[in-house]
Amino acid sequence: MFDIIQDTREQQTWHIKKRLIASGIKIKKQKLDFGDYSFFYKGLSFENKIVIERKYCLTELAGCIVGIKRKRLKAEIQRAVEARSIFILLIENGSIERIESHDYRNKVHPNAILGSLNSWKRKHGIYVVFRDSNDSANYICSVFTRYINELSCKN
Repeated sequence: MFDIIQDTREQQTWHIKKRLIASGIKIKKQKLDFGDYSFFYKGLSFENKIVIERKYCLTELAGCIVGIKRKRLKAEIQRAVEARSIFILLIENGSIERIESHDYRNKVHPNAILGSLNSWKRKHGIYVVFRDSNDSANYICSVFTRYINELSCKN
């Protein structure tokens, strides 16, 4: 089993923490150079190999499309690219359809959000995933479990 690393700047995420603890997974708070979640496995940290950056809703995501928050997110993605890390942007409680219908509280145009996401995917190879917040903990665990299994198959 692995332990989760949660960035010290990540907001309290009781819905994730509760499910991880119930699954027997330990959570260690630690400053990450990029991303909100990574993991330890067999004494090794994978924080520079694979990370998940979580946005709790489309309104938070929209806020990262313009201004200083955009610069921060782009810098975070760039650090991950330079480290050759897998970067997954997990957007809770959202979907492409909800972006297109402007179902969020922000004046950022849907095309600006979709254009940014597509650009980051194309230019930087990031993954963008939409999940219900009730499924976030399971998704995080499944990503890290698959990564471990792929490593095991290579060895």
